[in-house]
Amino acid sequence: AFNAGNTIGYVNDIKDTTVTGGRSSYPIFELHLSLHTFELHHGAKKFKKMILQLLENAEFLVEQLSKVIERTYIKYNKKQFNVIFPLPNKIEQAVALKEKYTLMPLPNQCACISVFPNVDKPLIEEFVHDYSNAIRGEEESDVDKHESYRPICRL
Repeated sequence: AFNAGNTIGYVNDIKDTTVTGGRSSYPIFELHLSLHTFELHHGAKKFKKMILQLLENAEFLVEQLSKVIERTYIKYNKKQFNVIFPLPNKIEQAVALKEKYTLMPLPNQCACISVFPNVDKPLIEEFVHDYSNAIRGEEESDVDKHESYRPICRL
């Protein structure tokens, strides 16, 4: 059952001791579970519709964020589900947003939102509203500066 004599060339010829003589099958089980969870196992039509909706929601997020901060501070590549943007400069506000929306923290005071199937337009609008309030709060508390929001995030 075990292929103890086989070696795997692309990982310095280590001995293959898996039962099937290949890679772990766990990712296949995860894919199978995901397809059945979202009822996408009957064909590609529903899967394609979901992907198009995710891409539309990611673009909607970028459009909404662009109303709050300059577009140059937002990193987004079409046909991807991730949107990277600066967090508020004040740590308390940044932490509150990260915790409430489970944002992926990135270096340099940035964060990433991955637009998953549970992220819909009302949730995006709620997030952008909270994000806008956090940034406006910074501008209002920094009366001495008399300048618009300048994130410390470097993209």
